Amino acid sequence: MDIVRLDSLDHARSLVECAYDIYGLTFHRGWLYEPEALVKLNRSGDVTSLLAIDRGQVVGHLGLMRPSWEVRRGGVPITDPGLREVGLSIVRPDFRGEGVQALLGAAAFSMLAQEGAHGAYMKCVTHHTRSQKGALRFGAAPVALSLGSVPRFIVYDHEATDPAQPISTLGCYVPFRPMAEARAWLPEDYGWLKGAIGRAGVRRTQGPALGVVGETDMEVRWQADRQLGQIYVLHAGADLVERLREKLRWLVGGHIAHVAVYLPTDQPLLADLGPALAELGLFVSGLLPGFFRGERDALVLQAIAFSRLDPNAVQVTGEAATEVRDRVLAGWLETQGRALRLLTDPHQGRVRVEVAKQPREADQDRAAG
Repeated sequence: MDIVRLDSLDHARSLVECAYDIYGLTFHRGWLYEPEALVKLNRSGDVTSLLAIDRGQVVGHLGLMRPSWEVRRGGVPITDPGLREVGLSIVRPDFRGEGVQALLGAAAFSMLAQEGAHGAYMKCVTHHTRSQKGALRFGAAPVALSLGSVPRFIVYDHEATDPAQPISTLGCYVPFRPMAEARAWLPEDYGWLKGAIGRAGVRRTQGPALGVVGETDMEVRWQADRQLGQIYVLHAGADLVERLREKLRWLVGGHIAHVAVYLPTDQPLLADLGPALAELGLFVSGLLPGFFRGERDALVLQAIAFSRLDPNAVQVTGEAATEVRDRVLAGWLETQGRALRLLTDPHQGRVRVEVAKQPREADQDRAAG
């Protein structure tokens, strides 16, 4: 068996056949089923497809993706090119148990370390722990949990869980090089994230609330067919809560079942917003180190609607992952149903946020008075 990079249309066609034979049209990245697009993305470096080849056929795949090419504004990446997502793990059933993914993973992480990436993250499904164990073998640390983020028309082979249940994913981060030490403004209720930050090898100190200037700047994306929505907040202004409330009503009202919000942790306003965000039905999901351009961390929040989630179906392995799961589940239970109420009560979520003025602004006000 050989481990090679995808470099031809024949390779791409064999990969497409492999993915389709095992999972059908279930992957949310449509380009995985387009041989010409696969070749183009691999040649640009936005995607690196590592293939396990046996007798000329693809029997396994692991993808390395730059999130920066999928989320752009005006052609400029929103996310950091130094962060890679490792996923799209595929192994033909008759080759499972032969260490195919271990070989692919070793090749992937060796390549990322040589390229100078600051880190990689993986989304490990929680209805079984095999993928999580594989991530832990490569030094991954659990940093986030996305509840119900995989819609349930996707059914994996030999699956023992209730097919009506959405699948959750455990976000794991592998550091390859140190990032610069920085301050992180996190609501006090989210103090458990300090443990996740430490396990990820990121040096962050808690900063005091210093006020905020300007208006909120955000980018909104959604996939109607997958009922998934994403909100990327590039700058958190004083109108953040109202802007998020508006977008949540729009997305949830449009039958988006799972909404993820990414907030840069270098925004001082976040220290004051825990209760206001919870009133919108948002609960903390975790943290992605170096997610935004400029190696800025992202605090990840979620809102879930139109799905019933069985907490017992969220399986994780290890003490650290258990802490992440328990904290995220507690946040979800506390805010459960609030996102739906945004649709029926026009006053729900209109939370007044008192923003502390920076000392310079306060002095100017006194001088004017």
